[in-house]
Amino acid sequence: MEALLTRGAVAAIAASKVWEVAPAAQRAVLQVVEVSWVAEPPVGLDGCCLCRPSTETHRMVLSDGVHTLGQFSLSTPLKHYVEDGHIRKGTVLRLLVFCCNVCSTDKTIIYEFEVL
Repeated sequence: MEALLTRGAVAAIAASKVWEVAPAAQRAVLQVVEVSWVAEPPVGLDGCCLCRPSTETHRMVLSDGVHTLGQFSLSTPLKHYVEDGHIRKGTVLRLLVFCCNVCSTDKTIIYEFEVL
């Protein structure tokens, strides 16, 4: 499966600081190395714990065949893909829309993807 992965994509995503809606020819194909369930503490924009309640989400480690990065999570409406088994260790994903959130959590949130 490694031949299908977009080599170098993890480094490019880690360096990104904006919304990414990649053109079809440049959409990253990555493999799930690990999926874990995490509860995120409440944090507001000003650091106040009362601004945002805690949330539970899935954290994913993704690989491009060269590098891995463990700061990926699915947007809330997509969490069911992990819960119902469509995304698990070894699954290959094509990222369509994602956001690198450097303001508070320094992670990449996936909003749209395809399971290959």
